[in-house]
Amino acid sequence: MDNLSKSTSSSAYDSIKLCRFLCLGRSTLSLISICKISSSVESFDSEDSKIARARANLRFRSSVSDLVSSESNDSTDDEILQMLIKERVLRPKHKKRQSLMESYAEEDFRREFRMKRETCSKIINDFEKSPFYPKNDSHGGTPKSSAENHVLSFLKFAGSKTCISEVASQFCIGESTFHRQCGRVMHHLNDIAPSIIRFPKDNEEKKAIAHHFEQISGFPGVLGCIGSTYIPIRAPANKNKSSYVNHQQKISITLQGICDANGVFLDVFTGPPSKIHDARVYKLSFVYQRLPELCSDDLHLIGDETYPLSDHMLVPYMGQNDQTSINYNSALQLSLQPVEKSFRLLKQRFKQLSRLDFHQVDTTTKFTIACCVLHNLCILDNDFLLEDVDVQTCQYDGNATNHFFDNLCFEASEPFELTSEELQSKQMGEIKRDRISAELWVKYGKS
Repeated sequence: MDNLSKSTSSSAYDSIKLCRFLCLGRSTLSLISICKISSSVESFDSEDSKIARARANLRFRSSVSDLVSSESNDSTDDEILQMLIKERVLRPKHKKRQSLMESYAEEDFRREFRMKRETCSKIINDFEKSPFYPKNDSHGGTPKSSAENHVLSFLKFAGSKTCISEVASQFCIGESTFHRQCGRVMHHLNDIAPSIIRFPKDNEEKKAIAHHFEQISGFPGVLGCIGSTYIPIRAPANKNKSSYVNHQQKISITLQGICDANGVFLDVFTGPPSKIHDARVYKLSFVYQRLPELCSDDLHLIGDETYPLSDHMLVPYMGQNDQTSINYNSALQLSLQPVEKSFRLLKQRFKQLSRLDFHQVDTTTKFTIACCVLHNLCILDNDFLLEDVDVQTCQYDGNATNHFFDNLCFEASEPFELTSEELQSKQMGEIKRDRISAELWVKYGKS
């Protein structure tokens, strides 16, 4: 019962006590009648219609008036009558509860949930329309959690190293409820991933990306830069633990990413144990089979020395100290910086990626992909973090490091057996690399 109902109940109860005191010895039947009508008044809560309350009040006043006028006409009874029929003071209804988003200042919101309020609102609206958000109540009458609550609790968890129990407590939900909500948001983000993380479809978009890379470093024909990083995890259930131990003796999986010049992910692939060589991870990824289709019109990806050279993948020269090769390597190094920055920003924004504590690798990979989707949504919405990137604390542990030739993961010379098709592609890549190297020397090296 709300405050108005309690007020009505208290008023009616006091009225009956007063009647009993003043009407002692009078008609018991009339007093019982007043009690019944008074009970009907207190049964209406703040949500009942005004008409119903008015009728109940009228019946109550009439009964009290008849009782008092029929048995007493003195001034005292008149005063009592006025007290009994005094109009109830209606309390104003509670105002609509302020949403959690509105309770934060803009800068505080960005620090708490790792993105702008505007960006977050778009994500909430999309999630609310998705099939992953429950449309009805199914827990014994418990009100369903809002789409806002779903998304904000997920962002709070992903953007900090706070444990699940603390996030659940902050949002006044149980841990099991948080797990369900987190899963819904995660599945929604994975569902929209193909439309958010994708290569451009038409040649004009591809040429625009290549032009942007060329403005940065002078390196021509770059469709994207590829790199990888480790995502530390707990020992996965029902898996060979040793296969997930990287060179730093940490349990992790590999996240491979391809970025444009703005740091937007064009492709991500994760899940393989970190003990697997990056070149093998690259060949396991879906993009490897699609490269001939994607890299038309003299376009190519660029990567560090751990990736295999081909006509669609250009890597640096190794062991050559002539000025032409050095100039080529310098331009390629500049073009790799966007993927380095993207991994740092990803781990800075979503600090949970510093170590994921899920039991299943499948959940780990889906959560990682969800964070990559959010990263793209933020970059595309010009949503950058307030603080600068701390390279020392946020630097990723992958291959594309600030020291271009310092391969932290594996030896670049790990042997692979090449098929005849791969061997032919490598030879074409060598020709293409030499041609671009000569062009770069003519344009920039001699000056």
